[in-house]
Amino acid sequence: MTALPAFAEEPREITLDAAISLALKLNKQLSVAQLEMEKARAKYHEALGGALPKLTGSGQYTRNIKSPVFFLPNAILTGGRIREGTTPVAFAQKNSYLGSISLSQPLFIGQVYEGISIAYTSYNLALESYESAKTQTVLNVKRAFYGVLLAREAAALAEMSLKNAEENLKNVQRMNSQGLVSDYDLIRARVQVDNLRPYAMQAHDQYELSKNYLKMAIGLSPDEPITVLGDLSFAPRDSVISVEDAQRIALANNYDLRQLEFRVELAQQSVTLEKYGHYPSLVAFGNYQWQAQADNFQFSEYLWAKSFVLGIQLQIPIFNGFQTASKVQQAEITFDEAKKQRDAFVDKLKTDVASIVYRVQQARKRVEAQTQSIGQAEKAYQIARSRYNAGLGTQLEVNDAEVAMTQSKVNYLQAVYDYLIAHAELDQVLGKQVSLQ
Repeated sequence: MTALPAFAEEPREITLDAAISLALKLNKQLSVAQLEMEKARAKYHEALGGALPKLTGSGQYTRNIKSPVFFLPNAILTGGRIREGTTPVAFAQKNSYLGSISLSQPLFIGQVYEGISIAYTSYNLALESYESAKTQTVLNVKRAFYGVLLAREAAALAEMSLKNAEENLKNVQRMNSQGLVSDYDLIRARVQVDNLRPYAMQAHDQYELSKNYLKMAIGLSPDEPITVLGDLSFAPRDSVISVEDAQRIALANNYDLRQLEFRVELAQQSVTLEKYGHYPSLVAFGNYQWQAQADNFQFSEYLWAKSFVLGIQLQIPIFNGFQTASKVQQAEITFDEAKKQRDAFVDKLKTDVASIVYRVQQARKRVEAQTQSIGQAEKAYQIARSRYNAGLGTQLEVNDAEVAMTQSKVNYLQAVYDYLIAHAELDQVLGKQVSLQ
């Protein structure tokens, strides 16, 4: 039996809600951002471990093939009879055992504790980066989804224009055969059909291509068939936000700006971290040991010597070739750079927000204007056809009226598309994760 090709099942039905939900699960760039967030969380836990006690155990067995020696003066060994020279004396048996447990606890190491703060800030930065990736993914899906709807409507308009032109051609052919219209009108009608046919084919191809862009934005396989559900309809929001309110919300919630704020905080913490290089460090330690030596392996007869020590170690940096001062200077420069980048982004963000709000307002006005235009263009087209059928108009008038009607509908759809895209961009810049308006 011949195997069925992949994706032979029914096409997946995609609404805007479904597209966004799938993208939040399947989008590869978003998955990478999530992995970065998880890695930052692991680094934070690693940094926490630097402030916790360290407990290690060790064991060692040594077989003395030739025992080590130390040298004693002959005067000691002979009771003073021989006063010159030394004699080697073996001090180890064949088998030597050593076991120990060591404990260390940082009491004050500035770099460790500041490193924990830096790791926590880095985790917050990764979290904001992930949220930013989510809003960007939603925006990309909306752009692609609305692009499919626009391309589908454009293809339908092209098909409708071609159908109107073909019907008009049939009517002109009938009237020409009856001697009611000239051969020139017949030629014009045929040219109109020939001009619209490739345009309709191109519009259909663009519609298929737009669906591939949507699948890519979602994270679906390019070979999987989909059916996009929904209409490119105008649904104005009840409230119109002002530029000032939008800027205020963006400055508080924009994920890219919040990332820069965390980068400034990181740079400031790095300055503190490097300054701790001038401070002493204090560590408490303890060590418990077991030792035994013997020439045999009669473990039960071994005499184990035990020792236990506790202590505190203090290290004071005195001079390291001005390296710490240079590191502090570099960190301070990085801190200043981070602040300037944040300030520059704030100015850009305000400008972008104002531009997007303006585009929303202008697109809404265009939609309202084009709604009236469509009605007038359709009426003009019907009048032109009626005049032509009555022998009072020309084929040129019919063609011009048909082109004007199609163009008014295209302009309306483009205005609706621009309105939806501008609102999607506004949601993204204001820090809204998911908005289907």
